[in-house]
Amino acid sequence: MNSILFFELVKPKQSFFGLSWLVSSLFLLPAWPTVATLLLFIAAFFLLRFGGMLFNGLFDFSFDRKNSRTANRPLPRGSVKVKTVLAMSLLAMVFFFLLSLQFGYTAILLAFLTVGIVTGYSLMKRVSQYSHFVLGFVYFLIPQGVSFASQGTFTLPFLILGVAAALCVASNDILYAIQDIDFDKCEGLHSIPATVGPKRAQQIAYFMHFLMGITLIALGLYCHFGFMYYAILLFGVVIEVFAARACELDALFAFLNLAQGSLVMSAIGSEMVWRL
Repeated sequence: MNSILFFELVKPKQSFFGLSWLVSSLFLLPAWPTVATLLLFIAAFFLLRFGGMLFNGLFDFSFDRKNSRTANRPLPRGSVKVKTVLAMSLLAMVFFFLLSLQFGYTAILLAFLTVGIVTGYSLMKRVSQYSHFVLGFVYFLIPQGVSFASQGTFTLPFLILGVAAALCVASNDILYAIQDIDFDKCEGLHSIPATVGPKRAQQIAYFMHFLMGITLIALGLYCHFGFMYYAILLFGVVIEVFAARACELDALFAFLNLAQGSLVMSAIGSEMVWRL
């Protein structure tokens, strides 16, 4: 398999919005981790993300072949074999577990929970419209994994940040699913847009963005963040309003995922730098 095909399968560019939540979590630690620990966190994140993408492609294979939006992906178009993708996904998860073990045997339990939820997301859309929240919960676990691996416990700032991450990813996944309303209804798949319609789905997603903002304000108040933190969050609100009016849904999903995570990372990071 060549590198271009591999990148098509795992879409590494889409991993960076998730990576921003990981870095935001690291900023909240009392002390910056060692280089070795930092590399372990980053490697574990990418392994989980790649494994999840590959599993999702396998579970959705039969649907992706029928959907004009996804039919040109490597697996549906026949550029890669199912058994190859299965082997790659299992290998990614095995290495993820091995890296998780470096943080202790208890951390491996959290790793199993995370993998279960990641794989469950792909199946959830077959039975429930709330699969978006399952995906959001995966990102809620990112700060919890950092907190537990580094401190041996779950603390309130990481829980608050996890809620913000979950609201961000779940709401943007709702916006993304609007593109597939007709296909989902035809194939018997479930989503909030397919259930309530595109207009109502957008309202729900934007209300969740509002809740994410409230959550981030609560994080700032609890951690006694200063002016720079709130200024960057306000800038994010302006950017989102502009993007919502200017972008098509597919572009809006990608932009909001990247922009929101990056702005939160910048807001928390600038505050940490300011305190040095």
